[in-house]
Amino acid sequence: GAYISGDVIGGKLTFTSALRSGVGTGYVVSVAIADKAAQAVDLDLVLFKSDPDPTGSVFTDQAAFDPTDALLSKMLGVINFGSSSRFAFTDNGLKYLGSLALPVQGLNSASTVQGTIYGVLVARGGYTGASSSDLTITLGISQD
Repeated sequence: GAYISGDVIGGKLTFTSALRSGVGTGYVVSVAIADKAAQAVDLDLVLFKSDPDPTGSVFTDQAAFDPTDALLSKMLGVINFGSSSRFAFTDNGLKYLGSLALPVQGLNSASTVQGTIYGVLVARGGYTGASSSDLTITLGISQD
């Protein structure tokens, strides 16, 4: 699909067991985005400590990223992939950021510690891939 700047790519992301259950804290130290479509576009990865979209109606693929005011308190941070983080190959590419130290904490709706964190990928320019499955996101986490 074709995405315009500000669109959600693929909907809500769930990173199950990203953090050690029972402790539920750590640091994002790296993020890699493998891109089968080799698109030269900036992307933002917005991370959340609890499910930002339990009904599946807030973050829709190819719709504008428009979080509610209440969701701001669930945000852990935003990781921006600019042009300097892109490595282009013949017909695909990789966006990579290392040496990060973004503190993260996983909570469920009852504020109970858990190991899952959530995310949303947002286009910051025009992106055209065959589908949102052209992108694979890998988090490097240092668990507490």
